[in-house]
Amino acid sequence: MTTQATHLSQKILGSYLRLSDYEARVYDLLVREGPSTAMKISVLSNVPRTKIYKTLNKLVDMGVVSEVPLKPKHYIALPPKEALKPILEAHKAAQRGLYALISNLQRRYERTMSLTNVIREEFWILTGTEVLEKASRFISQVEKKIIVFASNLDVFFRFYSLFGEALGSLVERRVSVDLYFSAGLTVDHRSLSCMGLYCRFVNDFISIPSQLILLSLDHKYAAACLLIDGELFFPESSIIWIVFKGRTFCRLIERLLLKGSIKPSLPIKAHS
Repeated sequence: MTTQATHLSQKILGSYLRLSDYEARVYDLLVREGPSTAMKISVLSNVPRTKIYKTLNKLVDMGVVSEVPLKPKHYIALPPKEALKPILEAHKAAQRGLYALISNLQRRYERTMSLTNVIREEFWILTGTEVLEKASRFISQVEKKIIVFASNLDVFFRFYSLFGEALGSLVERRVSVDLYFSAGLTVDHRSLSCMGLYCRFVNDFISIPSQLILLSLDHKYAAACLLIDGELFFPESSIIWIVFKGRTFCRLIERLLLKGSIKPSLPIKAHS
């Protein structure tokens, strides 16, 4: 066994068996070297002679080392499976107790949180070379409905050029894909119909930056996709996604964006 492996073994023995540094060194040495005298153990394990007998006696009391009645007296490590089994069982029992404690605390936590108005929600940011793949995969996981808010057509079609395949997979699965534009925009319904999308207009659509697309996914997630100017052949360098997990933020986004009345539009249905 290499010196590094020996040190690791001793460290693990110390951590799990609560052995002192000297005790871990001695037990590890006896496992590797076999029966040895106290003096030999002291030299090979680098445990001072003034401490070696106290260390050995402690290991004997713990039941992991045994004395061999020879002259001079020898010490031998007991088989690890036999000597360390009680300690392993104690760790398993402690682990079971910890799991039970965590489950009990979780139940109490959930009961307490259900009586409060505090809501914990999360968000994360997607950027870098894998943003197209990650964002497309995220869109493709929508199960029932996705709502896309865009302030102008140019940014929407740029968005569609990047994520049209993911949106198309939703249409094929008959997932509702709704587009919302400001009522003042002129939209080519025929082009959107070819994509299998529903188009609606909001009279009082709040102002959002022209390069921003907002999405609501299954009313569980909200996302903001910022399409900044980037290189033609490296579109991932021009995309920033911010994803919010939680129904509260989704409801807030939808209420802000859909606060006005919805203007009827041509019913564009997905192609079967």
